[in-house]
Amino acid sequence: MGWRSSDIRAGKDGFPAAAHVDIPYMKTPQKFQLIDGIFSPAEAQQVLGVMVKGKIDFHSLEKHSENERSGGGMEKSGSRLAYLRDLDGRLKALADEARASGKRLKVTGEIQIEFID
Repeated sequence: MGWRSSDIRAGKDGFPAAAHVDIPYMKTPQKFQLIDGIFSPAEAQQVLGVMVKGKIDFHSLEKHSENERSGGGMEKSGSRLAYLRDLDGRLKALADEARASGKRLKVTGEIQIEFID
C-alpha cells in the first residue's frame, strides 16, 4: 500500500513538512528488489562494482571526516573498508571465472529499510 498526497499535512509555509508525514509503511520494514536479472560477466561486474565503489567512497569519506574532527580513525569504517575492498576483489574474480567459462550471471539483491527509534 502506497501513500497518498492527502497523507501529507502542510507545514507553516504551506509546503509539505516531513515531520508531519503519516505514512503507513513507517511501521513495518520495507523491502525493495534492487537487482534482479541475468547479466554478462562484464555487466554484472559493472553493476556490482558501482555499488561496492559507492560504499567504499562513503566509508572513506566517513573515515577522513572523523580523522579531521578528532585525529583518530573510525574503527567501524576502517574494518568496513577492508571488507568492501576484499569483496570487490572477490566479485571481480567471480566475473573473470564466469567470463573464462562462457557463463552469464544471475544477480538478485534485496534491500530492507525500517524506521528505528
